[in-house]
Amino acid sequence: MRTITLICALFLLTSCTHNHKVANDQTPFGGPGDSSPIKISDGSILITQGIHGDHFRMFDPKHAGIKMRFYQPYTFGYLCTTGVDCPATPAVPCTASPTAKCTVDVSAAASWGLSLCEGATSSACAAPTPPVTVLMSWTNGDYESIDILSNVNPFTVQKATAAIGAQLHHTLSAGSALQSGTLQVTTGATPVTYTLACLTGANPCVTVDYSCHISGNAKCGEN
Repeated sequence: MRTITLICALFLLTSCTHNHKVANDQTPFGGPGDSSPIKISDGSILITQGIHGDHFRMFDPKHAGIKMRFYQPYTFGYLCTTGVDCPATPAVPCTASPTAKCTVDVSAAASWGLSLCEGATSSACAAPTPPVTVLMSWTNGDYESIDILSNVNPFTVQKATAAIGAQLHHTLSAGSALQSGTLQVTTGATPVTYTLACLTGANPCVTVDYSCHISGNAKCGEN
């Protein structure tokens, strides 16, 4: 099991049989391998993977993604890392506006979107319609892929090292910091929305489990 952290983290629990190809207009960072925590920290938006590989794909300077064969997001953690320090026995489901560690189960979701808002103060990102600085989105039509889109500044990428995984960094606007995230999950007819305040110094703000379950001779993350 691996985690992509937000601070943001992701984790996958299914098996499948179809291949994925890297399109000619995509630039992959690294090759097949195990995914790890992707972290979105406070301050500027910084999405960090673990040390097991470079799996970001850049479509253009403001559009990136991550796709690993056999992987899928299953659980969000707020102010905690799923599978590490989120409440598990019993689990604590997030309320609409949580203030403490909790989780959101997206295993049966048709789609979800996580909107991240940067601003000079928390009021700049206040509900009900905070501006969207970076949007992470997923649908079950392509369950292995998470799309990452900037509406403001371009991303920069730092390749993984022996000590830290690949980093996708949203260039910070002057005087701004990550203030909040809005998670909208669609499972049935009515989407459910969660407002997630990214408390200063509280890392991770959000994590998403992105894990792999396979059988037979298949390998996690293999193209």
